[in-house]
Amino acid sequence: MPATSYPPVYPQQAYAPPPPQRSGGGCGCWLKGCFALFVVFLLLGGIGTVTVYYAAKKIRDQLTTDHPVTVRTYPATDAEWAALEPRLRAFSRALNNQQRAALELSADDLNVLVAKSPDFAWLRGKVFFTIDGDILGMETSLPLGDVPTVGRFLQGRYFNGKASGELTIHRGDIRVVPHTLEANGQRVGPDAMKGYAGRINSELEESIRRNPKQQEELQKIETLDVSDGKVRIVSRGKEP
Repeated sequence: MPATSYPPVYPQQAYAPPPPQRSGGGCGCWLKGCFALFVVFLLLGGIGTVTVYYAAKKIRDQLTTDHPVTVRTYPATDAEWAALEPRLRAFSRALNNQQRAALELSADDLNVLVAKSPDFAWLRGKVFFTIDGDILGMETSLPLGDVPTVGRFLQGRYFNGKASGELTIHRGDIRVVPHTLEANGQRVGPDAMKGYAGRINSELEESIRRNPKQQEELQKIETLDVSDGKVRIVSRGKEP
């Protein structure tokens, strides 16, 4: 199908995650922004792709519902957060001081963040992260009314299902490649979604360009990649 037939997903305003409830969460804007963009644009990629094949009413009937559901949560302990938070703070200091450092996060670590960090409270009860090799996934129950473009015909509707994709950053350049989308027994596979990746990333770049703070934070990251079941992040800067 030619690229010109793809529906636009251009956000009306630069997307930014909700502000934290309080400061001091330890992970900073850089990590919160990365995963906020991943969540939003992965859903945009999946739902946008489906609109190529289905009418709006079919999307509404097949992939969304009129109520949220309970998403499984990770039983994070205070001890796990006490072990993770110093690593996050140390990496954030390295970023801010323009020092080279590395941080490795498992799926459990990401879910501890959601459960314990104030910066991730907006995802609590809505997203459960998974990692399968180099694919980052999520089980989610999210309201779609505020999602750019699709929200105008999905007011009061929820996406309750699973989504997966690739997330990479290289010197501030972020890329999201949607792989699968599944809800209500309906599944959209990678072959159907891969043609939408270029459009999604051009809109992602534009969204970041119009958000200087987000752009500044992303420029601090040398690389972010997902492999062997871990998210690995390296900051830009000199060796300490």
